[in-house]
Amino acid sequence: MDKYIAQFAWGISEKDNWQNGCEPRTEQDLQSLDDRVTANSLPELLEKLCKLYGVTPDYVLLDCCGEDGRVDIQRNENSFGSLLSPNEQKLWEAGQMDAYLAEYVYKVYRTESVSFGAAMEQFQDLGYAFYG
Repeated sequence: MDKYIAQFAWGISEKDNWQNGCEPRTEQDLQSLDDRVTANSLPELLEKLCKLYGVTPDYVLLDCCGEDGRVDIQRNENSFGSLLSPNEQKLWEAGQMDAYLAEYVYKVYRTESVSFGAAMEQFQDLGYAFYG
């Protein structure tokens, strides 16, 4: 059975002004909340990523920048790297606190199960045993 893996690639945040957008030269590298997320289907994988970052699907970009399998998750964070609370969102919109646009980038892969049986003799010659 195929599985899907989202592997964290990189993350970045920029100071974001509600009125004027992101401020130049304020980029910072980010660590992921989880470097690897797995699921049995693509919808399940995307749902897990949304839940992990506390966002809805409209904050997720698929095949971003023309890259197949790339998933970008964007969210607004406070200076501690946490998702803005509703109160913080209001303060940010009023220009009363700093917030940051964070972007977490994952690359999605599909795994396939394999059978060693087709090359059984080759593996047995290397000392591997088959039980099955």
